[in-house]
Amino acid sequence: QQAELFKERSKHTLEVARQRTTTEMHQHLFHQAKSPLLIGPMFQCVWGGIIAALSMSFEMSDDEDIDKLCLLGFQYSTHIASHCYIEDALETLVDSFAKFTRLRTYSTQLKPKNFLCTQALLKCALDDREYLKGAWSIILGECSALDKMSTNKMFKTDLMMINPLFEKSGSLDRESIKDFVNALCDVTSSEMSEKPPRYTMLHNLEMVATLNMEVRTMVVWREIWQIMANLFV
Repeated sequence: QQAELFKERSKHTLEVARQRTTTEMHQHLFHQAKSPLLIGPMFQCVWGGIIAALSMSFEMSDDEDIDKLCLLGFQYSTHIASHCYIEDALETLVDSFAKFTRLRTYSTQLKPKNFLCTQALLKCALDDREYLKGAWSIILGECSALDKMSTNKMFKTDLMMINPLFEKSGSLDRESIKDFVNALCDVTSSEMSEKPPRYTMLHNLEMVATLNMEVRTMVVWREIWQIMANLFV
């Protein structure tokens, strides 16, 4: 009897919901959910399908409008994944970005959409910089690859677009600056082990060190310096 009663109530609730959703749109109130506690579980269920759809569409398309829509989808998804602390989705998304920039292939067959992808990735890095955690290593690796490509006269690359990542590091919170510096030290070490060695990220690390020494409390600066000191030693 309880089961039958539950079915009847469920049927009634569903019918009421259907009636409400088929009324005139001006009678609806739109409520924006801002809490990660509400959005996170929903995105956790669907992010795999979203990435698959966006990736396949972007990879197969040569239509500029479709490419821009796919990149916008990647940006929104990265924003949700980072703010809702869904780290597996975040790293997969950023890794997909890095795949489609094709910067690390050092290929001469890059298309305009690959450079659009680079710009979109850097925009995500700036907009969501306090939420990127382990994804920083991928992003800074892309910055390093962009710098390496700038030595090739076949490509016109604007390295100025990566500067804000380092110039705004002083605004990162205590945990985010440590994630950022850890990744920056790793990429710096990789650049210096190349033959011949490169020093672009080392110069950026110097900028970050100087900037943060001026704006951080001694307690936080000591944590940052311990990470940098291992590289310098």
